[in-house]
Amino acid sequence: MRKAIPVFLVSIFCSIGGLVYAACISQHAEDGPRGGALGAAVALAFMVLTRSYGIRLYDTAAELIRLRGAAQTQAQPGQAQPVAPVAQPPVNLVELSQRVDRLADAIKTDAEEQKTASQLLALATFVGTIITGFGDKLAAGLIQLRHVG
Repeated sequence: MRKAIPVFLVSIFCSIGGLVYAACISQHAEDGPRGGALGAAVALAFMVLTRSYGIRLYDTAAELIRLRGAAQTQAQPGQAQPVAPVAQPPVNLVELSQRVDRLADAIKTDAEEQKTASQLLALATFVGTIITGFGDKLAAGLIQLRHVG
């Protein structure tokens, strides 16, 4: 989520900045939607390029399977063990439980951060889209207000 806040702010700034540019600098209403298009593009690009849910889910599932296997091995010491290279030394069940708890907490925290980030970026995309669609009308109104006042 920490990365989403600056992207959200840049996206909103681009969207509103396009209106300000059209009203105050170019004086052409058709320039108003450009900032909205840019703002929506920034938010959408960030959402698409930073999604690594599949990789994270695979890594988490692989870690849980590995931990479960280690726990079963620890719980059944009398059984013959398959011959395979051991990547890490065996750990006790308390440590395994703590690692699983930390992993579950990390997944929960990540999910909460992703939800908030998605909401911010959806809002930025919404604002950009509305300004893209109606920015010319909004800019024309702002230009008219500047000339009246």
